[in-house]
Amino acid sequence: MTEGTIPEFHHHKMSKQGLTKDQRDAFQIELGKLVNHYKRGIPFENARREMSNDTRRREMESLLKRLKRIEQIIRKLQPHFWHLFSGWKANDDERKAIAGFPGIVMLMHRIVDNSLKSKTYKITPTISEIPLIITLQAAQLLKKYGIERTTTVDSAWFALTKYILFHGCARDEKTETIRNHLKDLRKEEII
Repeated sequence: MTEGTIPEFHHHKMSKQGLTKDQRDAFQIELGKLVNHYKRGIPFENARREMSNDTRRREMESLLKRLKRIEQIIRKLQPHFWHLFSGWKANDDERKAIAGFPGIVMLMHRIVDNSLKSKTYKITPTISEIPLIITLQAAQLLKKYGIERTTTVDSAWFALTKYILFHGCARDEKTETIRNHLKDLRKEEII
């Protein structure tokens, strides 16, 4: 699955809610970002599940050492690099990528360092938790636009959860599974 445009989400509750065109467009944009987030994450989640926590920690420690070394090199060579770059014919996207590289390396350094210190590299939601997380995100999105969140099969909440799971995770969950997630969140009074 690649990132891109997704089919527009339609549900009769959204029509009844009386959302303006701008609100519907904003809703669709937020939904698209959420779906694309899951699409982009599929290969990474699969790779994470193949590694043990110990292997992940060792790989991240190795990456941290490399990032520190790259940062040191960038600091020393950046003035010389810009001199070489100024004569090179590049388009705007290439210039932005090259200009942003030092910042990206520093950001990656902070993320990896923080993950090692806080041990968040160990946190991997189980496959069964993903639909529950998506159910919660669907509820939050609907709430933001004032759309009622009910647990019936014909509700906007059910339809939106199924839509995100299908388009973002390529998962065609059973009706009863989704409905159980909706009920669990209601019962726990999370929503």
